[in-house]
Amino acid sequence: METRKKILVVDDSSTSTFLMESFFEENGYIVSIAEDGNKAIEKVQKQIPDAIFLDLMMPKKSGFDVLTEIKQNDETKHVPVIIISAKTEQDDIQKAKALGAVEYLYKPIDIEYALNLLHKLEI
Repeated sequence: METRKKILVVDDSSTSTFLMESFFEENGYIVSIAEDGNKAIEKVQKQIPDAIFLDLMMPKKSGFDVLTEIKQNDETKHVPVIIISAKTEQDDIQKAKALGAVEYLYKPIDIEYALNLLHKLEI
């Protein structure tokens, strides 16, 4: 039986996804990647992750739209979503938290902090 926790990283930046995937896998997580919002929703529907790191500015479907869909779905609304974004405006932070994000991290993210956040969330 698989006990490793699954994380979905949603970001159109291959640099960000490579860094996060490598680091989290080294720390025992199973990581999947989605390069845009549509792929993120597809992946979440196929296999619900234990946590999601979600960029806001992406092609096809914004992070806000993805977050809204995840939180409106009874099967996925419990999944912690951590926003990762270069957007630092308070309106964006407040909107993300109002939509259900558990945390808002600025890019470039502090990967150690992100790992500690997962531990704090018991993921």
